[in-house]
Amino acid sequence: MLNWINRKMKRKGFTLIEMVIVIAILGILIAIAVPRLAGFRDTAQDAADEASIETITKAVELYRATYDEDDEPTIEQLVKDHELLDEDASRFEIIYNEDGTFTVGVEDEK
Repeated sequence: MLNWINRKMKRKGFTLIEMVIVIAILGILIAIAVPRLAGFRDTAQDAADEASIETITKAVELYRATYDEDDEPTIEQLVKDHELLDEDASRFEIIYNEDGTFTVGVEDEK
């Protein structure tokens, strides 16, 4: 019995079956992890969109307080007047209602 253990200990490298088992385990772990990571990306994008909508809303309120309460600034005006950064606004639009209120919409990515 000790002779068999000594032969195993002196041997260098891995057998083919050991390599196949390790590769199979890694494949299973990757198959589990990849879909979860994709879900994290979607959640992060939704949170970023919500933050951008809030930023645009605050920029419109600041613009109206600074210039004219009845003014309806566009995204381009907010960027031009440095109320908003261009990268925050590329996918959003401001929709004004007849009663003077507004909503901020986001374009869906295709």
